[in-house]
Amino acid sequence: MKNYPCIILCCFILVLGCTTRKQFIKHNRFCEFNDEITLQEKKLTLTTEEDSILSKQYNFIREDNKQIDIYLFRHPNNGTITVDITNKKINIRKILVYKKNKIAGSFFLYTIGDLIIGKEIEYNTEGEISKMTDHTQNDKYPICFKEAIRLVERKIGKTSFVFNIKREKNETSLHDTLYHWDVFVEEPIKNKEPKTWLYRINAENGILIDKLKVVSNPS
Repeated sequence: MKNYPCIILCCFILVLGCTTRKQFIKHNRFCEFNDEITLQEKKLTLTTEEDSILSKQYNFIREDNKQIDIYLFRHPNNGTITVDITNKKINIRKILVYKKNKIAGSFFLYTIGDLIIGKEIEYNTEGEISKMTDHTQNDKYPICFKEAIRLVERKIGKTSFVFNIKREKNETSLHDTLYHWDVFVEEPIKNKEPKTWLYRINAENGILIDKLKVVSNPS
């Protein structure tokens, strides 16, 4: 009977430890999205009207509705054409860069803070992949960007909102690398200028490292 309190305490600590970890660690499916480039997207097809518009001006909006925005931009110097597709449902931008109507590069941005996510690819003249960078970095950021935002949203008031997020890392005193998310929040103040806060989230376990007041907003 005397051993019961010790056993109960050990079990409680074990359960608490598992619960705490589960509170933060999510499967990265939470941040997964389709970052594939289709065969059709590897070649730029412009209508006669679109080609005429781009020969006279640098940009125009191809489509704009509640679900999607498609914006075309012609670089004034190198002649490349960028197609910027924003999926408003999932807040993700797909950027496709074309040279002589053939794909030269592609990457994705999360619209909150224009955080680069997923695969960034460079292509050769045949449309084959010449270089690929995976910005997911599951080994360094097991807490993905959306979960970092969700963790911060649980800590802020109803009128406050997240407007930026950055993927960061710092060298610690032990010469280890600490990977973290910097999540920026705006807190409206009645009849005053809003306050801006930085919530620093440990990218390994989701624990709040620090909360700092920001003097100037991040670029």
